[in-house]
Amino acid sequence: MTLLVRINRIKVWCATCLALTLFAISCSLLLSTPSLASNQSSREKVSLHLRWHHQFQFAGYYAAIEKGYYAAEGLDVELLEIQRGTGMINPVIDGTADYGVADSSLLVERAYGAPVVLLAQIFQHSPHIFLSLREKSIYTPHDIRGKKAMFDSKAASLNLLFF
Repeated sequence: MTLLVRINRIKVWCATCLALTLFAISCSLLLSTPSLASNQSSREKVSLHLRWHHQFQFAGYYAAIEKGYYAAEGLDVELLEIQRGTGMINPVIDGTADYGVADSSLLVERAYGAPVVLLAQIFQHSPHIFLSLREKSIYTPHDIRGKKAMFDSKAASLNLLFF
């Protein structure tokens, strides 16, 4: 047997031993780590109150649950849809929900003394827009001054803008 063949056999033997060692370590780690399903009882239960009924705008939250992102962080998340008459912030204030999804009305509630805190801002800019007829010559917000404007009086972000 030539020296080259002997060296190749030693390389194959070392690579095989390394592969088997890595396989054994991987198996022992998998067996010693509890699965997400069996570890569900040790996860912290939290509830997230949505600002509307279950629908596509909350797809990120549903995907995070399905993909196990919350579970990987030790959380068992329950998504709660809005109930008639509860509003977006009240379930968090009264303890029905741990977290909530709200809009800029949160700032108004905080200004009036509600014990709420903004954890994350999802929109960088407000999704509200102003529309007018071309013949009204309104091109900037300043052009609205002295003109009649109609908007929902419960829209907190518009109230913050005008009052």
